[in-house]
Order: sequence, then C-alpha cells, then structure tokens
Amino acid sequence: MQTRFQKLELKNQSSELVTFEVDGTPLAVSSPTPGVFRLKFGKSRQPDYGLLVPQESAETITVEPLLDGKPGDVVLKTFFTELTITGKPFSVRLTHRMRPRVTLPSFAFDSKGATWTVGLGLAEGEAVYGLGEQFTALNRRGQVLTPDESLAYQVPLAWSPRGWGVCPITPAAVTHDVGVSEDALYEVQVADESLDLLLFGGTPTEVLNAYTNMTGKPSVPPVWSVGVWVSNSQYSNAQEAVELAQKLRAEGIGCDVIAIDGHAAWKVQTRSAFEWDRSFFSDPVRTLAALKALNMHVSIQEQPTVPLDAPQFDEFLSREMLLTTADGKPVLVKAADGTDAALLDFTQQDAYTFWREKHESLFKDGVGVIDTGFIHGSVREAQAYNGDSGERLQSAIPFLRNRCVFEATQKFVGEGIDKRATICAHIGGIGSQRYPLIWSRHKAQGTHWDQLREHLRGALNAGMSGLPFSAVDVGGAIPDAAMPAETYVRWLAASVFFSHVRFPALDKIGPTSFGDETLALIKRWLKFRYRLVPYIMGALEEAARNGLPAMRAMPLAFPDDLEAHRWPDQYLFGPALLVAPILSDSGKSVVYFPRGEKWHDLATGVRYDGGTVYEFEKPLDGLPVFGREGHILCLGPEAQATHEINSIRPVTEAWLFGLPAVDPCVTAIKVKVMQMQGNAYIKGLEGTKVLAAYGYEVSRRGAEVKVVKKR
Repeated sequence: MQTRFQKLELKNQSSELVTFEVDGTPLAVSSPTPGVFRLKFGKSRQPDYGLLVPQESAETITVEPLLDGKPGDVVLKTFFTELTITGKPFSVRLTHRMRPRVTLPSFAFDSKGATWTVGLGLAEGEAVYGLGEQFTALNRRGQVLTPDESLAYQVPLAWSPRGWGVCPITPAAVTHDVGVSEDALYEVQVADESLDLLLFGGTPTEVLNAYTNMTGKPSVPPVWSVGVWVSNSQYSNAQEAVELAQKLRAEGIGCDVIAIDGHAAWKVQTRSAFEWDRSFFSDPVRTLAALKALNMHVSIQEQPTVPLDAPQFDEFLSREMLLTTADGKPVLVKAADGTDAALLDFTQQDAYTFWREKHESLFKDGVGVIDTGFIHGSVREAQAYNGDSGERLQSAIPFLRNRCVFEATQKFVGEGIDKRATICAHIGGIGSQRYPLIWSRHKAQGTHWDQLREHLRGALNAGMSGLPFSAVDVGGAIPDAAMPAETYVRWLAASVFFSHVRFPALDKIGPTSFGDETLALIKRWLKFRYRLVPYIMGALEEAARNGLPAMRAMPLAFPDDLEAHRWPDQYLFGPALLVAPILSDSGKSVVYFPRGEKWHDLATGVRYDGGTVYEFEKPLDGLPVFGREGHILCLGPEAQATHEINSIRPVTEAWLFGLPAVDPCVTAIKVKVMQMQGNAYIKGLEGTKVLAAYGYEVSRRGAEVKVVKKR
C-alpha cells in the first residue's frame, strides 16, 4: 500500500545541502549544477554504477520561509531557480527565471513493494518529450511506458517546452504514465528502495545541457565513424570481406567501415577467449592489414557469453566471474548459435578487467571498433557479485559492458583526433551518451515507408533524451531484398542526414542491386554525405559541449513555436539545416518553416519565410533540405572515404544563407563572423570557395571575406 507523504520538517541547512524529514523519511536537497535541484529520498544500500559524474562545485542555496505558507514551508533559492517545498500534503513547485514551471503535488512510497510514485502536474495541452529511443509519436502525452526488453535505449529523462525536466537516477525499472490514468498528471513510478530525482528548470536546450552535465558529456567519435559503414548478412570466409571492400573501391562507392559479425569471426565455444575462428580467419593479421590498406576500418561483433562447454567455464564460475542466481547457479542466456550460455558479471572486478584487457590482441591485430553485441535473454533472476539483483541488472550490466569496451578502446587504440574511442552499442540507458555509438537494431513493422518513419522518430526521440548520435541502416536492420529502387534511394537520401549510416546485408540488397542509373544516384548521395563531414563533425563536437543532438526535433529546436511541434517528421540537422525526408511513393513532402526565421532551398536557392507551409516534389537526387538564414554550411571535397579529407583544412566550399550572422558549425578550423553597418565579415575561410545567397555578393581582402547586398 502506498503512503502519500504529509509532514515536512527542516533538519539542517548549509549553502550546498538542505536536509529534511518527510514523515520520518530523510530527504536531502542540493543544486549540483545551474538550473537543477537534486532530491534524494531515503538511504540507498545499492550500487550507483557511476550514473552521475562528479560536479566541480554546487550552486549556493539560500533557505527562506514561504510567504503566506504554513509553518515549516520553505523556498530554496539559487541564482535562477527556486524550489518551493510544502507539507500537509508534501509537495514541490519548481520556478525558473521567476516563472513557475511545474508542480509535483504528490510523493508516495510503497514499502512492501519498494516502489516510489511521484506526480507532476500537467497543464491542458502540455506536451512531454524524451524517455528514450521510442519509435512512436514524439509527444509522450497519453502514453504509458513500461520497461521493455525490445526497446534498446530506455532513458527516464522527460521534459516539457514549458521549461522543466525530470529524471530519476536509477538502473531500476521506471514506469511513466503520462496523463493516462489521470489526464492532468504525469506519474513516475520507480521500483527502488530509495529515490534520487533530478528536477531541471530551463529551455529544452538548457535541460539537455544540464542533464549531460550531470550524467556525462558525450564523447566525440572519430572522423571515420561518420563515413559509410557496410556489412554482409553473412560471410563464408574473411576473403569475402576483403573482396567486398575491393569492389566498393573499384565501383567508387564511398565507405569507411567494414562490419563483420560475431558468427563469422568466432566459434561459439572459444569466443569468450577472443580466439579467432581459423576456419574463417586463416590469417587474421594479414586479412585486417589488407582491409587497412584499402583505408577500411574493421568492426567486429562480440558477445560476452560463456558457453557451458567453453574451456574457461569452470574457472570463471569458481572465480565468481559469472552472473548467478541466488543459489549459485549460472544465469543462462542464449549464445549466438541458440545454445545456453552463461554471462560475465561485469560488477565483479576480475571479470571486468579480464574482458577489458582481452581486447588488446584484437586491436593489435588491426580491429578498429568493437560491436558490443546483444544479450538474448533476461538477467532479472541474477544475483550479482556486488549484491545487486533483479531489474536493476537488466540496465546496469549493459551499461558496464559498454563502459568496459569503451575503456579498452581508449587504452589500446590510443588518443588523437583520428583515434578517438568509439564502440557500436545496441542497448543502454542513463549515461550511455558517454560511450558512443548508439546503433538501433529496431525491426520496424509495416510498409517500407512506415519502417523509415519509425527509424526517424526513434532517432529524434533518442536525441530528445540526451542521446545525441543516432545511426541508421539503409533499408532497415534486416532489409527486404524486394525493396523497390526508388524506396531504397529515398531511404539513403534521408540517411545522409543522420549522424551515422550503414548499408547492412549488401549480399542481399545494396547500391549495386538496381542497375547503373540507380547506382549513379546512390553514388551522388554518398558524395554529398562525404562533403558534409566537416559540418557533421562540427555538430558532434557541439554535442560534446552542450548535449544537443545532431538531429533536433522541432519541439527541441523551436520550443516556442507550437505549430512547429505538430511536424514530427522534419528536423534540424545540426544548427543550420532543416530536413524534411520524403516518406511516400509520391516523391513529395510538406514542409513547415519555423517562424521567426527564413529558409533557403539548398537545390534552388529560393528563400521561404518562417510560419509558412509548402509542398515540395523532389526527384530521386533531391530532398527538401533548407539552409537557415544567417548560417553558413561548410562543405568538404567529394570523397570515397574520410582519409581523403584534409584533417587540418577540411573545408573546400562555404554556402551562405543570406547575410551571415553566426559562426558556422564546422570541425578543425575556426571561422568567425561579424556584422557591421549592414555587411558581414568572415575570417577563417582562406582558400575556400564562398558561394553567396541570391541578392548578395562576396569580395576578399587578404584573409577576410566581405558579404554585402547587391546594389
């Protein structure tokens, strides 16, 4: 039975921490970073897994009695944000920049079920966004979200354009009832012995920045990762991977990464020892060197399972390196061949260290990136070495596994701009943005167009949940070999404007499956993808600074434009490009141009006013993409791989959208924009071709570019 909190008693206060008792339950309130209050109810005896990162300094809190409130009611104030806490019944109100943002009218705890329930009031028509990589509507209002093994990235961060956000910090199961049981209430239910709740005040951009301040800023992946990835659904031998790479180079099809799955690289019985399958890799070093000579990076998929007949099984079990049930029996999941296997316990230091250090030989042999694989089965019955159990492990074990492999990559691949660490991960939660990349393996349903729309919305939802990089498989994770050429090209055109892109199952369907005309279209799109590399990397570096995703849904990019929120299938790609993928056979897309801005068609240069709606029909080599006025799009050269792009001076051309007003989003170089007396002056584009928008002209004087209106 849930008990709703009533009585509030202030116990102690300092400039950084205020403590209360709420019906005898301890409550500690702090403000670890600007715009954030942290409320910790109860005392946890369970591991926290480092979901939060240490903060350099906390905000100063002053405590004042609430005017016209009941005795004991208080207001906690920081520079921009206030938290009003009242008793009888216990409730909380968040105010930011002098405006009330959200009220939490109810807190309750079920001691028998160890479950907390928190209610947040919703205004009429108020939308709620975030909550992980969901493939349905962006607005969570009217949805109930429960823990679901089929959803890879479940992040309990939610926010509203009204200026608030909320996130329980826990690996435990979290259920979200967003205005379903009660229309004006969003209920968050946390199945844990204590409650650690973050409340955010600010714009959506500020919420994501604060959330990633607390849970870790994204790491910037290497430049080559934003090139094209390819794979076959299966290989007979390693030479087929080399031949695939040679074919791509000969055909002039852009590619940076060849992915080889675990079925090909390892035998099931010896994969946990990192022993190559010699029937596939007769000479792994030579094979990987051949791929490297073609300037291909190699992705290898692993799986942290230990088959029952593996040579190390008894040793691992005796050393307590495997997840077990409470009676000491190993928890069984499915190995790659469908047989039962045990699972490494990443909470046990020997197991964690073993897995991390075993990667050294792979990277020395020439592997470039590790796909951390899948776990086919539940670990809810497990009792981990660190004492944790149940639903918490379902989230904690993948988080620790991804961290372990990321650390191995950092340790054995090295640092530097071209050796930044990255992994290919398929499951995660709070803090997963620290260990990119996120690669959805969602098996969408419906028509090909429905599937593309689902992948798009999954990426946008992930971005609104603090996961800034999203990868897409052209044609879907398991593409249909019967997909029409037009649909395949449209899918690729949309994929060009994701942070990462892959052609899966090239042995079933790929660029060469449709004839010369379609191949020419595909190659044209891939050339533009590589031209975008300086801009994409600039967006990824921006994400590492402020948590903003590369793909920004309309509610995130334009929180004050309520009409824009009604357009879920268009988005900002980085700060400068509005993208509206074509999602039907018609070849058409209806575009809403966010108000307060002007937009320039990349193909025609035509300018459109904000607050207007137009329908566009584009040929297969076109897509409705529009440049944001005042911005600059910095493009690199046409290339087949990122190594062909100069890492020091990657920009060969700059497209101006109107009169430049802001510094461009770009990697490697610093470009500064200044306006004066109706003109714009740009520094940093030496040796770069500059294309002015219609009605403007450019001139150069030394290192400076001057942009003026034509007379």
